[in-house]
Amino acid sequence: MSYKDWFRAYNDSGNRRIFIYISRPGSMNSSKRIADADKSACRYIDELKEAISDLEEYRKDLAERYAALEVMPYRRVLSIIRKRAYKGNVTFTVKIKKIYSDCTQIDELSETFTGKEKKAALARFEELAKAYPGIETVKDLEKKNWEK
Repeated sequence: MSYKDWFRAYNDSGNRRIFIYISRPGSMNSSKRIADADKSACRYIDELKEAISDLEEYRKDLAERYAALEVMPYRRVLSIIRKRAYKGNVTFTVKIKKIYSDCTQIDELSETFTGKEKKAALARFEELAKAYPGIETVKDLEKKNWEK
């Protein structure tokens, strides 16, 4: 088994649960019950050793991914996006995303402004555009077609 078996096809997060049920040794009153408990303890130990092995493999793969991201080419994108919530509240989000060549995206900066702070959001957008010369910019400030 591998830690990769912990993931479901539709999800990027996985888990493995290990349940251990034991009884107090002093409460066992037959040699058969003691032998069964010992066999269970051995199975639990084997299962935990397997989980430790899986997690060591996982740590190795994490280190490889970290090393790959450190040398992978990327581009930065500065964006300002207008969003209208269900209740009618408008927000402006200023983001800087780092987009790697394998399409992995990481938010380096994310600031949210209320609708009344539109000028401050635009000023921050312009300030960041000057701070990062040559950065790609995306302005999405128009009302959506579903808005009144």
